[in-house]
Amino acid sequence: MALAIHVLTGKAKGQEYLLPEDGDFIITSGGGEELCFNEGAGKPLAVLKAIKDQVTLQDAGAPEGVFVNRKKCAESPLKEGDAVRIGKTRFMLVKVIKYSPVAKAARARAADKGEKVAAPAKPAPAPRTSTKAPAPPPPAVTSLPPRRDTTALKRPLYELPESGTLQEHSLGELLRFFCAAGQSGVLSLMIEGDIGAVQINEGQIADAFIASSPAPSAKRALYRLFRWKHGDYVWQPGEAHPIEPSLQGQSLQTMLAEAEAESEAIEGLLAALPPPETKLAVGNLPRGALAKLSPPEMFIVGLVRLHGTVRAIIDHHPENDLVVCRLLVGLLRRNILCIPTTP
Repeated sequence: MALAIHVLTGKAKGQEYLLPEDGDFIITSGGGEELCFNEGAGKPLAVLKAIKDQVTLQDAGAPEGVFVNRKKCAESPLKEGDAVRIGKTRFMLVKVIKYSPVAKAARARAADKGEKVAAPAKPAPAPRTSTKAPAPPPPAVTSLPPRRDTTALKRPLYELPESGTLQEHSLGELLRFFCAAGQSGVLSLMIEGDIGAVQINEGQIADAFIASSPAPSAKRALYRLFRWKHGDYVWQPGEAHPIEPSLQGQSLQTMLAEAEAESEAIEGLLAALPPPETKLAVGNLPRGALAKLSPPEMFIVGLVRLHGTVRAIIDHHPENDLVVCRLLVGLLRRNILCIPTTP
């Protein structure tokens, strides 16, 4: 099985790099905050050691350390779907499939080693008609051997309690566990004064919501729940639930990696914004100032005039929360937006 890393952020976002079957893949520092992937230039920051299908990540001098699924580590084995952060660049380990960007390179490597893909079997020729009387049918089987119990093969390699705290097990860890087990049910999260839930349908995330602040879509509610670092959780097995439109066709591992990345990146922006129920207004600007704004900034100004509060502006914006918060912070710092002194 060929493995690759899929880059989630930075200038190389969306690119994939094929890992060696046996050998080292070195990640080095590039220009600024960017990384170089196995290009032989710059200071080594981390090393991916591959031995057949086993991959191990080692910190080789990254200034802020290396994080695997949000946990800092000096060395860690990696499995498909694990998310890694080095500096501000995030990537995850993926299996090379038919439509992967590096699929051609993986096939070429397999060909060099003499590995061949089995050709499809030719269809058997149609039987000839015979004038002879058909043979009598075989005797009916009165009993069948018992079917092999395969439930043990579907069990996860480790167990998590059905209730506990988010300090012990993060939301990402919980979702990876219950989805990998192919379960259906509701994962309820409780913090002081609020409750949220994630509905799972046979190993797929089907719905998500937050009681105190309904999000415009289930996907945005799910990403917001990743900001809950403290509180309790309870898993309740149940029946399957229809998948909400915003979650249909979404890759589980990609979605969880994006949610974790947004959760980390948005913390500082939320701290720079006023409380969610604060009403905003357009500042007292000189003539022609609004004409100099970019289209995304003008869209924010329109939302301020229509909806007013920070929460409503974020909820009514079609982009993700991270994009909206960056625009709001920038407009507030430039005094394009302000908090009115009178109601």
